[in-house]
Amino acid sequence: MLLAGAVFIAVVCGSTGPDLDANAVQRVDVTPSSTVLRLGVDALVLLNATPRSATGVALTGKVVAWRSSAASVATVSGAGVVAAAALGTATIFAADDGVEGSATIQ
Repeated sequence: MLLAGAVFIAVVCGSTGPDLDANAVQRVDVTPSSTVLRLGVDALVLLNATPRSATGVALTGKVVAWRSSAASVATVSGAGVVAAAALGTATIFAADDGVEGSATIQ
C-alpha cells in the first residue's frame, strides 16, 4: 500500500553490459597475417587460425571454416593450406561461430 506523499522506488538488479560466455569466440587470429606467394616457386603456405575469447584466451577444440575471397588467385583447404593459382591478391578468411579473421595473400 502506498501512502500519500510516499515515494515509490523500484530497483532493478542485473547486468548493464553484454553477457559474455567465457568460451564464446570474440575474434579469430590468422597467422601469418600477410604473405607473398610466387607461382611455381613458393606456391603454398600454411595459415593458422586461433579463435580467442573476449579476454584473449585461445579457445581449443574449435572448428574453423576457411574460404578465399578470390579462388582464381588463391585457394585454401580445410586445413588452412593456401595455394597460389594466379597473379593477384586474395583475402583468406577463417571463421568460427560467425566470427572471422583474415590474411592477405599476394
